[in-house]
Amino acid sequence: MESSIKTFEKQGYALIKNFLPKDVALFLSDYLKVRKEIKQAAGEQTTDPQIPDASCIFSQEPVLETLYLQYTEKMKELTGVDVLPTYIYARIYQNGNELHPHKDRPSCEISATIKLDESENYTWPICVEEGSFKLDVGDAVIYRGCDVLHWRDKCEADEDYFLSQMFMHFIDKNGPYAEYVFDKIPARQFVLTKCMGLSLQH
Repeated sequence: MESSIKTFEKQGYALIKNFLPKDVALFLSDYLKVRKEIKQAAGEQTTDPQIPDASCIFSQEPVLETLYLQYTEKMKELTGVDVLPTYIYARIYQNGNELHPHKDRPSCEISATIKLDESENYTWPICVEEGSFKLDVGDAVIYRGCDVLHWRDKCEADEDYFLSQMFMHFIDKNGPYAEYVFDKIPARQFVLTKCMGLSLQH
């Protein structure tokens, strides 16, 4: 943990091997595929403007939310920052997708991008500033989303390629974006603080 804190403090990002157990990551990938099919069958939104061809699962998924809250303490240990949760998000990428270089909004001050599963024979790297990372299942990159550029070059895999990725977003309780706790959504704050007994006092 100490080495990840030093790397994170120096660079604003760090590679974390085995952030999630592999079996948990693979389960979540399967869960996302099922939820995508259910949402599409119900006519619900499963895309976002950032990458219109990719499928996404927003917050308020109980399975994802439960895991997310359990990992708040782990993020504190990995970063050395007293973080609080904002929201969790997941995306299923496909061949031809591209994530342009960008920085994130305040609710994504400190984030983890976690690989859940990927097609065989192709590993699509994520780029963060000077780093380029080919993740194994369960690996993560933690990063300061508002400060460091991050992106993915155009995916050039087979037509049936997929990559399941999950994103956990946090703010620094003592930082400039503390007001964005729970993404400023009162219902999230009520439910999640009740579940976890989190203190929001400064």
